[in-house]
Amino acid sequence: MTSSVPDITDLNIPGRDGTLTISNNRRSSFEREFPIVFIGKNSEIRKGIESMHADLLATNGKYFDIKLSQDPGYIYRGQFLDSFSVDYNVGEASSKVKLRFMPYKYLEQGLSERAVASGSTLVNLGNISASPRITLTGSGDVTINGLSLKGVDKGIVLDTEAQTCTNLNGTETVFRKMHGDFLKLQPGSNKITWNNSNFTVKITPRWVVRI
Repeated sequence: MTSSVPDITDLNIPGRDGTLTISNNRRSSFEREFPIVFIGKNSEIRKGIESMHADLLATNGKYFDIKLSQDPGYIYRGQFLDSFSVDYNVGEASSKVKLRFMPYKYLEQGLSERAVASGSTLVNLGNISASPRITLTGSGDVTINGLSLKGVDKGIVLDTEAQTCTNLNGTETVFRKMHGDFLKLQPGSNKITWNNSNFTVKITPRWVVRI
């Protein structure tokens, strides 16, 4: 798998030798091309091509989850932005699919939701900060790890990755009840605490590893 690269801006100053660089404090996405071979009877090959073509079109330029057999235990985020063409030969057909990848991958074990108790510790198994999805169930006011929530009605969902704050079923945006920044989980141990025992909390941590 190709690695990501730092996103930097080159700066050339008249009268000064060399090129200066300014870091944009982020990593760039990268592209990888995958060879595809369709084998079997003509009808099977045609069916396989049509299925892959439909799946790629359905992504509509959006990022989607990708599992690679050579890297078990991880989920990549990829995007299809190229055309899809097929070369036909006797008994087989071949193609190449170019995907753009986000510069990180998720640990599969961090994509499952788990209930947590106030005062418990979550260990971030990745090597960069994680953007969790946090579901608080209860009513009233509560502060979780410094983030204050006011007038919660039955529950609230905080999604750091999507930057959304909604009611439990996701039908209403409730940023007005959120006072503070979205929570991040740093590499290593993260203690989770809240100050209202009427609330229960579930977290999908989304551990990530820089590629």
